Amino acid sequence: MLGWPDFWIVVSFAAIGAGLKAVDLSFDEDLFSRRVALVLSIPGALLFAFTVLSDAQSATILVAVILGCLFARKIDNVAFITGTAIVAVLFVALSAFSLILLAPLVALALFGIFDELANNFVDRKRLRGVAGFFLGHRFFMRFGMLAIVLLGAFDWLHFAAFICLDAAYESIEAIFNK
Repeated sequence: MLGWPDFWIVVSFAAIGAGLKAVDLSFDEDLFSRRVALVLSIPGALLFAFTVLSDAQSATILVAVILGCLFARKIDNVAFITGTAIVAVLFVALSAFSLILLAPLVALALFGIFDELANNFVDRKRLRGVAGFFLGHRFFMRFGMLAIVLLGAFDWLHFAAFICLDAAYESIEAIFNK
């Protein structure tokens, strides 16, 4: 466990969120160079991996994000596959399994899967209104994180960090995918 200062946990989560969306837009919408996205996925994956290693709550949240995307089949391009492989290799090589909090991991991964499936549903059906907003902006995992914090399993710092990840992800979408 690296024991990063609180500020760096929040900044790392935000950078991860922005990076994930930038790679996604590169491959799904051709908004950025795929080659640049692939090259940047390597330091992005290293940041992701070292943030996982920073503490148990970060590890649990970020591994849940990967599992949610994996089971929803969202790891669908060479940059995401490369990044996920780097994270997985470092996770296994550094024996980080002991960092994972199992019950929150399962809950957050399930919420992540629901979020991805709901987002796909909104895209397919062009759903609008409150339901379209709620399902399209991945609120299941946010509410799941809030519940985990309110139950005392996670602290508010990691809730804030997760919200920063989401906000950065959504910001890249809003700024570049008009």
